[in-house]
Amino acid sequence: MYDKGYGVPQHYAEALKWYRLAAEQGSVEAMLELSSIYRNGRGVPQDNVTAYMWFAIHAADVYVEEPNSRETAEKDMTPTDISRAEVMAREWLEAHKQNR
Repeated sequence: MYDKGYGVPQHYAEALKWYRLAAEQGSVEAMLELSSIYRNGRGVPQDNVTAYMWFAIHAADVYVEEPNSRETAEKDMTPTDISRAEVMAREWLEAHKQNR
């Protein structure tokens, strides 16, 4: 609701907090939203590595990718960025495996 301003004033920092909490509880929808937030710099500095990390975490949970989604996420990233994002995703998944 905070992300879009539905029924409450739009507040990106509050939306980010709730998306993170939902992602930690295993919400794949929240993971995808976090990827979008960082990819587009919605209320945070634009960060392709963090966006890719959340996308990779999302993909690990749903086992099905949206068509061309990985290629879209990678297009503005270096191989080093992609590697960093994949390490971050693995570390997050390991730290949160009890919630999955």
